[in-house]
Amino acid sequence: NYVTGVVDAYYNFSSLSSSFNGYKCMSNDLIFDATGNLFVTDFYGYQVFKVALATDSSVSVAYSDTSYLCVGSECPPSAGNDYALNGPNGIEFINNNLIVAVSPSRIVKINLADDSYTTVMQIPSDGIQGMLANVPPAQQSYFATVLGGAEVGWTPNTWESYFNWINEAFQ
Repeated sequence: NYVTGVVDAYYNFSSLSSSFNGYKCMSNDLIFDATGNLFVTDFYGYQVFKVALATDSSVSVAYSDTSYLCVGSECPPSAGNDYALNGPNGIEFINNNLIVAVSPSRIVKINLADDSYTTVMQIPSDGIQGMLANVPPAQQSYFATVLGGAEVGWTPNTWESYFNWINEAFQ
């Protein structure tokens, strides 16, 4: 409980986790949807779990892509761009879509209605230095950051425009 600091419940994801080479489940980020369901990333299992807090508190896999379940140098060279959830590390919930930061340096949108995913942003191969070389003016960056935190008011068109602008701004 955020207010009292008392643990209200414990959820064990280990039975659902796909582990690789001895790595265990590593839950590293979480988000609630509008109805109160909890979504949790599994960094090593390339999955997102769902805890149905709005109904029966059951635990399930909301999205999984273990087609290239590998870590670091053990991954095939093409693995970084061929699948959705390589080391999910950051999650947001917008318009019934999970927005997940994944390796290598991508942000993907996962549509929970049909289990499809789309890469909405790819950080250039020269990484942060390349992004910083193309940083837009401070006021635009500030407004983009504020908009990124908005949880209501998004339409599919405004959401698409926002991420297209972000993607183009950092190319």
